[in-house]
Amino acid sequence: MKLNLAARKGILLEKVCGKYLLVATRMEHEYCPYGSLLNETAAYYWNVLCETQDVEEIVSRAAVHFNVPQELVRLDFLRFVECMKEQGYLYESGLE
Repeated sequence: MKLNLAARKGILLEKVCGKYLLVATRMEHEYCPYGSLLNETAAYYWNVLCETQDVEEIVSRAAVHFNVPQELVRLDFLRFVECMKEQGYLYESGLE
């Protein structure tokens, strides 16, 4: 399954003092918070999601990276996506 999502332009993932922070630059704060604190897993998802939107690939890579079952990763990743959509960092870019 492929997601048809896009990250808002001007959203940066930064590591500050060992913490991961999504930062909305420019006018993106109209759509999402100026900043959101992410845990290590969410930061990993964000980075991989910027590379691919294939859910199975993301789940497979994360399962290997974190050494956890794919079923757990899939549930967690899909919750992450919904959370990012609700906050406005991701939006639907169309359907395939």
